[in-house]
Amino acid sequence: MSRLTGLLQDLCTMPGVTGAFLCSGDGIIATSLSEVAPQKRAGRTFLNILSGAFSLGHFIQEIYCSFNNSTLMIRPASRGCILAAICKPGVATRLVDISLTMTVKSIEEELNDLDELPRPLKGMEAEIPETEDGRGSATGDRESGDSEVQDVVETKA
Repeated sequence: MSRLTGLLQDLCTMPGVTGAFLCSGDGIIATSLSEVAPQKRAGRTFLNILSGAFSLGHFIQEIYCSFNNSTLMIRPASRGCILAAICKPGVATRLVDISLTMTVKSIEEELNDLDELPRPLKGMEAEIPETEDGRGSATGDRESGDSEVQDVVETKA
């Protein structure tokens, strides 16, 4: 187990946190989850949110997305990476936020010590289909049964 995976597993000891993963622009580089589907669905959701925010010139400090059956808490880390925590509905976001802050600092220390970012895990490379206008979109492959986003809260730097 890598040190990054260990940090994500430590985060999952927080009550209400069911999983966590770390993404680079190339895909998921560390995860606490064994199942791929929740990570891909969550990834598509936050990719759309982040790309919309960046196109408007916003730098996002954190995002919380509430779904029917989970809450996704997203934080940027160094070197263009993003930390995502998948939580139970109604999780105490303030408490998880404290753990996310500490985990991001530890992840940044690990990433900054590396010459290059780890390659994405097998089967977890970024896949962004192109639309007719040639731009990427993460909404084109929506699976049936995906939960609908109920609420999104973002904090700008």
